[in-house]
Amino acid sequence: MVGAGLGRTGTHSLKLALERLLDGPCYHMLDLLGRRERDVPLWLEAARGGRLDSAALLGGYSAIVDIPGCFLWRELAEAYPESIILLSTRESSEVWWQSASRTIFDGLDRGLPGPLVVDMWGVLSRRFFTEHYLGQTRRAIASVHRYAAQRAGSAAAMPESSATKRAGAIRGLPVSGSVTAT
Repeated sequence: MVGAGLGRTGTHSLKLALERLLDGPCYHMLDLLGRRERDVPLWLEAARGGRLDSAALLGGYSAIVDIPGCFLWRELAEAYPESIILLSTRESSEVWWQSASRTIFDGLDRGLPGPLVVDMWGVLSRRFFTEHYLGQTRRAIASVHRYAAQRAGSAAAMPESSATKRAGAIRGLPVSGSVTAT
């Protein structure tokens, strides 16, 4: 069982339930904290694009949920092709953010788990949230393109360079090349 849900989505309850159902231990952030000197360097290597040593990290475990596994769920699913992927969520991203802010982020800000774990969180979360943000941004841009394409004759429905030239021509401005807002 590979948990893809972030911390603060019921992962501790899932850990306890899975341990009973699977009759074996389930790796969770709490487990990592007890093995941080050994495990954090291995998670960091994988997070930085290196090899995920799943045998060293998860040998003897029946499942994994929570951080850090949720950030590398694809790699874990590939390492365990027969595994079931379990995604736990909250009612909304706002509710999740409020909960994570009061617990995970507050603890990290105060350095409670120690420098190794704080470093690991920085690498993993930067990777995850960048991928998530970029994915959301791409979907939003594609949505705008689909909408604009439905509006025949609009400047937005034209290729960027044509739209830019048309907008410049309408305003009486010379335009060469294209412009992309950042």
